[in-house]
Amino acid sequence: MSQDIGNPRTSGSGGFAFPPLPTRREPDLDIPAIVHDREGMTSLYAHAGGDEALHRLEEILYTKVLEDPLLGQLFTERRATHVDHLTWFTAESFGGPDRFTREVGFDHVIRVHRHLDITDEQRERFVELYMESLDEAGLPGDEPFREAVREHLEFGSRVAQQNSRAATDGELHPLRDVPMWTWKGGDEMD
Repeated sequence: MSQDIGNPRTSGSGGFAFPPLPTRREPDLDIPAIVHDREGMTSLYAHAGGDEALHRLEEILYTKVLEDPLLGQLFTERRATHVDHLTWFTAESFGGPDRFTREVGFDHVIRVHRHLDITDEQRERFVELYMESLDEAGLPGDEPFREAVREHLEFGSRVAQQNSRAATDGELHPLRDVPMWTWKGGDEMD
């Protein structure tokens, strides 16, 4: 049976809003507001250092997951486009260019996670390695940025896990677009 893992909210200040989703079953998981555009806010993308920094991050992460005994079951081989796709997805969700949507599409995310049956341990390990990779890639260490990244990872990894366990299309998470993350530090960093 599918588990509902999140209900992204819109802040009302952006142009794009997701349709209402089912009520979240994990009340302690605080999902930040999701918007496409918010004038005057420093994006996570800009604060992280743009494409170059995010590519460095995703390359480090990808090497780690390929070598990890637990995640190696999911990441069985290096794929030439994987780091670029991860970079484009992260860049877009952090407020950067929409290259992932234009060149790959969100349906790809659903297809690659389908039937992987991601365990809780694998999901948690992915988040752990991603957070470690932030330091190794030299990305900012300020608390608002790290908190936003962790919230993004927790939400995204739960979406991937739900989709990986979906036996039918009706059990897939209803998210069908790259979510755009805002953060508390964005207003203060200008």
